[in-house]
Order: sequence, then structure tokens, then C-alpha cells
Amino acid sequence: MSLDETIAGAVVQAVLKEIMLERSENRILCEASVLEMLGISSQTLRRMRADGLVAYRPYGTKYYYFEKDLEAYLKRNGRAV
Repeated sequence: MSLDETIAGAVVQAVLKEIMLERSENRILCEASVLEMLGISSQTLRRMRADGLVAYRPYGTKYYYFEKDLEAYLKRNGRAV
């Protein structure tokens, strides 16, 4: 195994560990779940992402949200934009 492969493997393991830690503390929601939870359209959610109103994690062409971030948003604002 080359040094590059060893380093890449270590990075992947560290990222997976971090994701699992976050998952255990907080549910990860897909866009469809967020739309239902907030009662908004996908266009509104897109605008909220662009305006920095909701935290999200991109993965390829999809976006994922942590439930605690959405709950904090609702607590601050009372409702979606």
C-alpha cells in the first residue's frame, strides 16, 4: 500500500467517524423531509439555502439537513420564510 493510499484511507475513516458521531446526536434529513417539516416548496428551500437561512450539507447534487439546525431555525423565526 502506498503512502497516498494510507493517507486517503485515514482521511476516509476520520470523516466516517465524524459523520457517525453527528448522526448519533442528530437525525439527518433529506430535502423531501425538510419540505414536509417546514411546509414549503422546493423553490423556497433553495432560496433559504442561497440566503444562508438554513444550514445544509451538500453531497453530490443532493442536499442534507440536520434536524437540530432546522429546529433552531424554527425556534428563531417561528416559521419558514
